[in-house]
Amino acid sequence: MGKYSKEDYEFEKNKQEILKLTQNRHAMKKEEHASVWEFEIEEHRKRKRKEKFMMFGAGCGILSMMYILITTLLNYL
Repeated sequence: MGKYSKEDYEFEKNKQEILKLTQNRHAMKKEEHASVWEFEIEEHRKRKRKEKFMMFGAGCGILSMMYILITTLLNYL
């Protein structure tokens, strides 16, 4: 039983250390050396934002082309 209580103690100790690290995550993000996965996530978000903007621009372009075509055709009738 002593062996299990020692393992439990080690588990709790590691758990507390992990919790401290996750609570200090904001301080870790401000480090000079960001991890690769953080960089990849940020680049992915930027790409998605850019793609949404491009789709909005394409939709506006199509709508304006349709408006010009319709108004031009109605002027000739």
